[in-house]
Amino acid sequence: LSDPTAGTDVFALDAADLVDPATAPATGDRQSPTPDPYDPIAAAEGEETASFPNEPDSFVRVSATNDALVGSHPMPEVERVTWESEGWALDGVVYHDPEVDPTDGPHPLVVAIHGGPISYDEPVFSFAHAALTSRGYVVFRPNYRGGSSRGRAFSEELRGAWGTAEVTDIAAGLESLVDRGVADPDRVFGYGFSYGGIAQGFLVTQEPDLFTAAAPEHGIYDLRSAFGTDDTHVWIENEYGLPWEEPEAFDASSAILDAGAIETPLLVMAGGNDWRCPPTQSEQLYVAAKKGGTDAKLVVYPEEHHNIGDPDRAIHRLESILDWYETHDPAIDGRDTDGDAAADAATADGDADADDDTGADDADADDDRRHGQS
Repeated sequence: LSDPTAGTDVFALDAADLVDPATAPATGDRQSPTPDPYDPIAAAEGEETASFPNEPDSFVRVSATNDALVGSHPMPEVERVTWESEGWALDGVVYHDPEVDPTDGPHPLVVAIHGGPISYDEPVFSFAHAALTSRGYVVFRPNYRGGSSRGRAFSEELRGAWGTAEVTDIAAGLESLVDRGVADPDRVFGYGFSYGGIAQGFLVTQEPDLFTAAAPEHGIYDLRSAFGTDDTHVWIENEYGLPWEEPEAFDASSAILDAGAIETPLLVMAGGNDWRCPPTQSEQLYVAAKKGGTDAKLVVYPEEHHNIGDPDRAIHRLESILDWYETHDPAIDGRDTDGDAAADAATADGDADADDDTGADDADADDDRRHGQS
């Protein structure tokens, strides 16, 4: 978190901690995700900012650049959560308002899916998280198989098999939060950018009763039509082969072919100049949902690529997602239950936007460019 006029905060890591990153230097025990809450933002100058129970003084903030900014706005609090899926011990990050006790629920939940898929969610500041938690939502960022930071075998779980392990893992993580009383199963919302959007597409086609409303952003939903029209054809060929040689593999990883199962109201978002995940992909998903009788809305930001940079557009994007959730939230009086209010596609002008232009999803987009992935 930084004030643009003041610069950024500086953190220091004790050099003695730079041993095996998978172990705690003092004990040799493996560091594991912990349900104990910690706040990476709120510490005062020179005080601990984030830690693990077996290494309590891992990080120390050595500047106080943003005290005034942080002091004037409530910052989301952060907790690690763990669950199991098909024999894997998984972890994720939960954000909530300081006035909200996640265990004193159930609460409306937003599942925010990281891109990549070779990426990893850890506690960070995001304007999207702050906007959502300030409105009472608990935000869940699951680290699913196919991501990074867990070794090659973990990362390659999705190789040539999109729409498999990540769907199982995210659904299992959500179920665990429902079982713990954190999440209200009737008020579960979702969004994801890039591969997060792809995963969201698989979730709404394979698990039609899981989400109350969803907002897949800048995704690929038809691998065949994406081949040769996006800038990832080398990567796709490496994982899947060629569509005319491996048609079954391409079809198995194309959510559009299961679009008839969609029951979740969809806010589909895209960038008009996105070469990574062309807007035609979002148009296909939108049309398929509408043809199936599902409430859907399409927002295309003509000047945007596979990332978002304009603050006004970022505000528009967040407001659109919040409005979509509130429109379909069964706990809000006067919600749109028949879909008429959100029936038409919308193409936003140059003042609109479609991504976390700061925070975690910027990291998703940057990670995509580094790895040549969606």
